[in-house]
Amino acid sequence: MALFGIELVITLIMLSLLHRLSVYYSFAKWIIAYRLIRYWYSRPEKPDKHSKLDTSNNGAHSDDRNFKNDKSRRNRKRLCGNWKRNDKVVSDSDNQQITLEASLLHPYDFMHLHFYREYQWLVDFAVYAFVVYLMSEIHYALVPSSKEMNLSLIWCFLVIAFATKILSSLTGIYFTSNDEAIGERSLCLISGCLFFLLAMIVLIGNESFVEFGLNDAYYAFNSSATKFIENYGLQNIKGVLSQVVFKFILAVWCGLMGAFLIFPGFRLAQMYIHSLSYAKGNIRKQFILHVAFISPLLTILLWVRPVAREYFTEKSWGKRGILMTADSFEIMRIFVILSTMLIRLAVMPWYLQSYLNLAPRKLARLKKEAGRVKDEEVQKLISGVFVYLFVVCLQYVCPLLQCTFIALLSKTFGGYSWLSLFQRAIVSKESPMLSYIFYRGVLGFMSWWLMIVWFISSIIGFIYHSYLSRDTEILIKK
Repeated sequence: MALFGIELVITLIMLSLLHRLSVYYSFAKWIIAYRLIRYWYSRPEKPDKHSKLDTSNNGAHSDDRNFKNDKSRRNRKRLCGNWKRNDKVVSDSDNQQITLEASLLHPYDFMHLHFYREYQWLVDFAVYAFVVYLMSEIHYALVPSSKEMNLSLIWCFLVIAFATKILSSLTGIYFTSNDEAIGERSLCLISGCLFFLLAMIVLIGNESFVEFGLNDAYYAFNSSATKFIENYGLQNIKGVLSQVVFKFILAVWCGLMGAFLIFPGFRLAQMYIHSLSYAKGNIRKQFILHVAFISPLLTILLWVRPVAREYFTEKSWGKRGILMTADSFEIMRIFVILSTMLIRLAVMPWYLQSYLNLAPRKLARLKKEAGRVKDEEVQKLISGVFVYLFVVCLQYVCPLLQCTFIALLSKTFGGYSWLSLFQRAIVSKESPMLSYIFYRGVLGFMSWWLMIVWFISSIIGFIYHSYLSRDTEILIKK
């Protein structure tokens, strides 16, 4: 049978649809357009004594008199400069009268914004990759003896690579900007170092408490690689790399993810707090927001052996016996990860709306400040929230897609079956060089680590925005 066949046909069809339909039917655009409300500053036209000069004769004579009496050349230049300047100034009394206009977000409002193209491409490509994966799963379920290469795995790898690349680009902005971002730069470095240290502690620890299967994964990789090398006549080689180097590489990756996800976690916590403030009185909405925020903790606990595996797969519950087999427990983890990501995708419009509502909150804080403010500064303050919208979208979407598609890769490379949640599954496929034990260990650890980094950073952000942020003080006073 052909090496590709049906898999290649599915891939070509989806590439064609992605190229032709994404312009007209975009899931990324559907999430935002006509669902969110944006704010902008539009100051009413009225006479302003601070900015416009009186054109009547009395005003002219008084200005001429002041000009003649002032013999200083520097003051003459200042007066002439003030004559030509037409900047509007908002006084103390005007601060209390500033209002914002609101309207539904239309596609033509945000198509010119920075990072919109990256956001649209990533989300739409991820949707088509998920469809390709579903079709491939159906294909292998109907034809289990098929020996075609699973091209949907390449789609999954590309989604993970694109999401990681965008996160690195967003983090790199802090390192290429001016000294104004020195605080953000320091936070990324500190976060990366701390998560690297935490990863070393976790990897060195005993797997009898937190189980990843990394030791078995290393031995499977080492033995398979050694046999592969010996087949080419290379003798006296005990292994490709040591276990310390193997875990050090994983720890470096963990540190990078910690640096990349610290600000997405902070942003998630801020949007969670503000969404709860807008959901007062709506118990159902508050419950969904709480579940979406805390659900990664449930996924993290599934890797704690005394809490999860011992109760589900080892402890006997009377006549019923054990609750599920080892394969059923593993596939349950994947189901929980996908369910968590689905819940977070469902609350994404609520989070984004809470972010856009930063504009009226910033205006409320501006009204409490004394002094005069230029009209340009007010407009820049309000429009800055909207301009930053798709950076916030990417900070929310990228970790979500990483967790989702790594879980899908874990299911396929690990040799699991979706039906094994209800019955014992038999490992169907195994790579000739890297056994399914290696994939289960490494991909399972990567899924767990992304969850715990995203959750810890959001908890730190929750503490910061609850007790240290100025926006929280305004919400409490309201």
